[in-house]
Amino acid sequence: NEVGIFDITDRPEDVFGQRFPIKAGETSFVLDDRTPGHKKYELKFGPPDESGNREVTLARPGGGVALTTSVGALFLTRADQAEKMGNIISVNGQEFYALPQGGAKSAMALFPKALIDGRSLADGANLKPQLYSEIGMRGDNGENRNAESGDNNGPMLGSVGGKDYHLEFNKTLGVWEVKEGAGYPPPVPVQEASGGDAAN
Repeated sequence: NEVGIFDITDRPEDVFGQRFPIKAGETSFVLDDRTPGHKKYELKFGPPDESGNREVTLARPGGGVALTTSVGALFLTRADQAEKMGNIISVNGQEFYALPQGGAKSAMALFPKALIDGRSLADGANLKPQLYSEIGMRGDNGENRNAESGDNNGPMLGSVGGKDYHLEFNKTLGVWEVKEGAGYPPPVPVQEASGGDAAN
């Protein structure tokens, strides 16, 4: 699982940001690494508590007001968003809330409906998607584009009840659809960087 930080003030078709693995430590980064001169930020994950929750702090280098929250609070907000959007789909007889994730490397997260519907404030850190797929990528020109997709092939989603599934883009409807079959695996993640470079 990761935490994403995105700038949504630019063009809607060009929302950009970075995603970071949830583990203790500090990372220095810029939101948009396509051109020089952007603001730097520092992200810090605290150690996990007994429930697996972690404190999250985002700040500008050199002081200023820091934003402090927790992984559990972020996951609860995401669960609320999934329920509010109400995109319910069935995969191998099991119902899921489907929630698109933004940014240049966009994704689709599927949460068991029973998990979201039965959540409590104490469950925050455990509200994770069962199925997840990378559906967007950054092109050579820096613009966002869909992941590669074709007949009987597309980005891997995961398995339900022993069956593998992937996503395929329906060009007629303009939506991603769940299909049987493993699909292709997600790209190998880029190692974290520091000193102002972007980290994914």
